[in-house]
Amino acid sequence: MTTTNTRHDHPHPGEESDWRGFLRGWSAEWADSADPAVVDGHGLREARERRWLGFEPADPKAVAVWEARAGGALPPSFRAFLEVTDGWRMTGPSVWLLARTEGIFGEAGSEGRSLRLTDDSAQVEVVLDPLDVAADGEWAVRVRPAGSRAEPARYPSFRAYMESVHERFLADAHASAGTDGLDADVERARRLALSGDPDGALALLAPAVRARRPRALSIHEQLTVLLGLPPGGERAAPVGDTAYTVRELLPSRCLTAKRWTSLGSVPDLEGVRRDFPAVDPAVVESVLHAVADGTYRHSVEGPFGEVVARAREFARWGSVGEAWATLRDGMREWRPYDGEEQVAPLGLVADGVLGPLLTPRRGRELLTTSRTAAVAATAKPDGLAWLVAEDRRFEFKWWLVLARGVEPAELPRVLGTENGLSPHPVTEARRRETAFHPPAAPLVMKDRPGQLVVPGVPANGLPSAAAVGRAGPDTGAGAGGWAFALVEKAGRGVMRSPAPAASAVSGRLVLSVGSTLNLDPDAPTLRVTAAEAGRIVWEVTVGPPGITEPEARGEVPPALDPLRHLAAGPVADDPEAIDPAAPARWLCEALAAEFGVSVSRDAVVLGRLHSLEVPSWSGSPFTP
Repeated sequence: MTTTNTRHDHPHPGEESDWRGFLRGWSAEWADSADPAVVDGHGLREARERRWLGFEPADPKAVAVWEARAGGALPPSFRAFLEVTDGWRMTGPSVWLLARTEGIFGEAGSEGRSLRLTDDSAQVEVVLDPLDVAADGEWAVRVRPAGSRAEPARYPSFRAYMESVHERFLADAHASAGTDGLDADVERARRLALSGDPDGALALLAPAVRARRPRALSIHEQLTVLLGLPPGGERAAPVGDTAYTVRELLPSRCLTAKRWTSLGSVPDLEGVRRDFPAVDPAVVESVLHAVADGTYRHSVEGPFGEVVARAREFARWGSVGEAWATLRDGMREWRPYDGEEQVAPLGLVADGVLGPLLTPRRGRELLTTSRTAAVAATAKPDGLAWLVAEDRRFEFKWWLVLARGVEPAELPRVLGTENGLSPHPVTEARRRETAFHPPAAPLVMKDRPGQLVVPGVPANGLPSAAAVGRAGPDTGAGAGGWAFALVEKAGRGVMRSPAPAASAVSGRLVLSVGSTLNLDPDAPTLRVTAAEAGRIVWEVTVGPPGITEPEARGEVPPALDPLRHLAAGPVADDPEAIDPAAPARWLCEALAAEFGVSVSRDAVVLGRLHSLEVPSWSGSPFTP
C-alpha cells in the first residue's frame, strides 16, 4: 500500500506561485551549516558564496517542450518552481540535483507521461504522477529507492514534497546543532525580516516556533499579524512592561480580543490582563477600551512618530493614498524598541485611523521594505559575558587577547607567531592542524615531569587555532580600535599570559582573559591580565563564591576591582542557590563597559573569521 506523507504546515506564502522566499531561506540555512568537505567535494563553493542552491529560471521553451511531452500543462507548483529556478541542488543526502529541465525523463506507464525528476546517479527516484491529480491540478509525487519495487511514498504535490525534504534537512541540522542551532536560526530570521524578506524569515523560524522558542514566537507573531495570516498556535509571553510590550504588543493583542468578541459584547478584559501580568491593570483596561471603540492612537517617539502623525492626518480627512504613501515611504525612519525582538511596527494594526488601511497586501509592502538601518541604529554589542554563558560549547578552557590600537592583520606580529593569518575559520584550521601533526608521531618525555613533545612540534605544545577580528572602537586616549584573538580550546598544558610580550611588541595596552570554566565545572575561574610596554600593570582574578577568593593586584581600574564590587559575605546554606559563574560574568561585563570592547557571538559561532595559529596557547592561564 502507498505510504502517504501529509503536507507540513509551514508558515510559507499562501500563494503556491511564491517560491522565492522559501527557497532563499532554505539556501541561507544550508550555506550557514554546510560541511566544507561536502561543499568542496560536490563543487558547491560558488553556491555557498552566492547563498543560492538554485539556478537561473528555466527557459520557457524548455518548459513548453515538457508540457508537450506530458500532454498538457505541468502541475501548478512545479511550473511555478521552474519560473524561479531551473532545478535544485542538495535535495537531501541521496539527491544532489533535482528537476533540471535538461534532466527530466519521461517514464513509461499506462499513459507514458510520468516525469522522473532525478537522473540515474541519484539513489532515489522522484516521479511526478499524472494519474494522481488533485482538483487544483497538482500531480502527486512518488518517491522510492532507485531500482526498488517497494511501494513509493506519496506526496500530494511537488511543493509538499519539497517542504517535506526541507523539514528533514532542518531536523538533521538541528539534531546536531541543538538549541543553539535553533536560536542561531531565530537570529538569522530576525535579520531576514528586517532586510525585507518576511517569507524567508517565516520559513527559517518554523522549527524554532514548533520548539516554542520565545524569540521565535515573538517575531512570528509580528510577521503573521501584519501579513494577515492565522496566528497558528502558541504565542510568546509578554516580557515585563517594556515600551514594546505596552505600545506594540498590548494594542495588537487587544485588537485580537476585539475581533474574537461577538457584535455588541464586551472584549475579555480579564483574559487580556492575564496575558499582561506585569502591566498596570489600569493601562490594560484603557488600551483595550480605546481599541474596542476605535479611538486608540498608535504613539511612537522620534522621526517615525512624526511619520505616523502625518499619515494619520491624511487618513483622517480621507486622503488614503497620501496616508499610505507617507507611511510606506517613512518606514526608513522606523526604529525598534527592542533590538532583540521587534521587527515591525506591530502597534499600527490597532490604530483606529491607520489600522484599517493595513490590509494584508499593505502589511506585506511594509514588511518587504528593508529596515536594516534599524538594525545598525539599535544593535546592542554582544560584549564579553556571552563567553561565560556559553562556555560549555568550548573544550577545557578558553583564552581571549584584546590588543588596543592594533588591526587584526597585525596580530601575528604582536603575538609573536611566525605564521600569518589564515582565511580558513577555526574549525577548518583545526582539521589542517590534525592532518599536519599526525597522532602516530612518537611522544618524547622532557625534563619537566608530565611534559610531552611531538617531534617537529614546538616544545610548548601543539598549536591552537585562534579566531581573530575587531573588538570595537578605542575609548581611551590612543588612536585606533581593538583587535581580538580567541582560542576556544586552550588545552591542559602550562603557559604564561601572552599580554606582557604582546604589549612589548605593540607598545600599547594588551588585555588577556583566561578561563578554566570547563576544566573544572564546579570551580569556574577567570583571570584578566593587563600589560603595557612589556610589563603587567594590573591583574584581577575571580571565581565561584565560597571557593575562590577575588584577587586584585596592581593599579586596577576602580570599575574592575572585585574587592569593591563583589561582596564577601557568608556562603548560602543551599549550594544550588549559588551561581558559580556570577563573578566571571560580572568581570566580563565590567571589562566590556570599561574599555568599550565586544566580541560578536555570531561572528565567532556562525561566521568565518580568519584564524591564527598560536603555538604557545595550549595551557593554563594561571601560571605565575
